[in-house]
Amino acid sequence: MDSFKNYYKILNVSNTASAAQLKSAFRRMAKLYAPDVNSDPASIKFFEDVLEAWNILGNPATRSAYDQSMGFWRPQDSMTAPMGGSSERVQFSQAQGMSAPNFGSEPLRVTQTVIRPPRRETERRRMAEERRQKRQDFLEDYFETGGVVLAVVFSLALLVAAGLFGLSFPLWKEEIVRLSISSVVFTPLFWLVFWALLFFAHPSDASPSSWRRTAAVGSAFCIGTLYSMWIPWFLNNLGELSFVGAFLAWGVPFIFIFAALAILFPRD
Repeated sequence: MDSFKNYYKILNVSNTASAAQLKSAFRRMAKLYAPDVNSDPASIKFFEDVLEAWNILGNPATRSAYDQSMGFWRPQDSMTAPMGGSSERVQFSQAQGMSAPNFGSEPLRVTQTVIRPPRRETERRRMAEERRQKRQDFLEDYFETGGVVLAVVFSLALLVAAGLFGLSFPLWKEEIVRLSISSVVFTPLFWLVFWALLFFAHPSDASPSSWRRTAAVGSAFCIGTLYSMWIPWFLNNLGELSFVGAFLAWGVPFIFIFAALAILFPRD
């Protein structure tokens, strides 16, 4: 451990960063400077410092020793909050390096009041930070595994193809153009709704895989229903199909295509 290196500065975090924040910072640095990503000699040398910083700060024992050697102070290392309290008094016999004057047998004690949030509030903040960090890591992993762009493009192509089979022959140019416009509108609409549910409405007690299936089917059903109502009107054949008939002809293929692709891609 090199006490003259500021490992926090290397990872671009503060010396009060939580373990989750340190982990996230190391992941970001690895994505930018790992040798298999960046072959520049200077980047490789910097990544060695990143690894050294993570090896020290990622372990609570070595991090505590490093903080003491650097003179860093973190509240959790120096004092603990009372069981239900909101404040704590810490007494010092000296203040700012000056000796306290002696009045009789007792020295003057300088008292500093440290305001602390209640333990319950601190726990809520910690849990909220952990949820935010997990959501950020999940989002980064999802879009880095590959297949997202492929799934979006493939869903658009399949929706157009399914729509062509739903049209009556002979096909008219105007119908094909209207069908293509509808597919271009409803494809990103589905994926935006799906991603919003997947990343920002994830229940804490649901596993990622089960919630992914739920979000995929729910988004596909809602947008597919709107699609089955939109297409007959936009193609000017509203009177030819009932709501149930339009849902079976247009909504069911939409739900099947998008739910399947959202569940299967991208692969972990």
